[in-house]
Amino acid sequence: MPQKSNQPRLHHYLPRFYLRAFSDPWVLEQESKSAIWVYEKGKAARRGSPDTEACERDLYTFDEGGAKNTQAEEWFARLEGEVAPILERLQRREHVLTPGERDWLALFLGTMYLRTPAGRKWHDERVAPATSQYMAEVAAKQDAFASLFHGVYAPSEFQVDVESIRKDILDGKLEAFANRPDLNITAMVEVGRMMAEVLVQLDWQVVHGDGSQFFITSDSPVIPELRDDAEGKTYFWMGVERPGVNVWFPISRTICLRIKKGVGSGLCRLPDRGIRMVNKLLMRCAHRRIYAAEPSAKIEALFNKIGCTSSLERSEIVWEGRKF
Repeated sequence: MPQKSNQPRLHHYLPRFYLRAFSDPWVLEQESKSAIWVYEKGKAARRGSPDTEACERDLYTFDEGGAKNTQAEEWFARLEGEVAPILERLQRREHVLTPGERDWLALFLGTMYLRTPAGRKWHDERVAPATSQYMAEVAAKQDAFASLFHGVYAPSEFQVDVESIRKDILDGKLEAFANRPDLNITAMVEVGRMMAEVLVQLDWQVVHGDGSQFFITSDSPVIPELRDDAEGKTYFWMGVERPGVNVWFPISRTICLRIKKGVGSGLCRLPDRGIRMVNKLLMRCAHRRIYAAEPSAKIEALFNKIGCTSSLERSEIVWEGRKF
């Protein structure tokens, strides 16, 4: 049973162990502290701490029976406990991902895509309405509705009266269903699992930098990009099921994961221009902030120019071959 509490809780949408991998090495050596540099458009870069950045109060809780349900928070904690040592092992340049490690990382990436403020916005404004529309269309069929509901909204750890929800939708209460915070939070977990099932079918590369340029990260660090060379355009927020999608996820200042069908799995190196390209993608897809291991006027100027320019509103939801 999920624990309940009335106390406000501080939830990190970027885990602290993840942000520590982008710590300034000079500060770490001189002060024995983990410090990251925080960039926000229109503001001067500032020094921050992994313990106090990328967090909000009660981000993953919801009211239930007069108390806050912490089920999702506990689920994230278990997942992070499995992933943290994997990312630490990847810091060794010779380490190659095992199938089991890849499975955990896929689940981590799937949920990281949705647990950030931008991911929550994408889910609430794009995914959830499409899902609700689809639910309303199948509500007349009891078995089909139950199957669809459990496939999208209800992880095995979560119990809910599906039939009462189906009847509410038939009675015209679709909006109340779509706005239920408990279902939106559990759907975030389940959609992350669905993304993980796709990611494990792709090829995984552990990309190391040459050493003179370093990866940044952002408050929206999982970047699926789809390039259309014929039109000279790159699309973001398209999900991971599209053929040709290229997924980037920096895991430290020197290492990034690249996930794409057909590239071949294993270790590889990326030249400085490639690291700059990945960093630009992270800047464009950032929700509000990027994080780096160094204070840099160049990073600040470039982020002010191109940062936060990808549009969630233009993202296209495709489910089982149908556009919403």
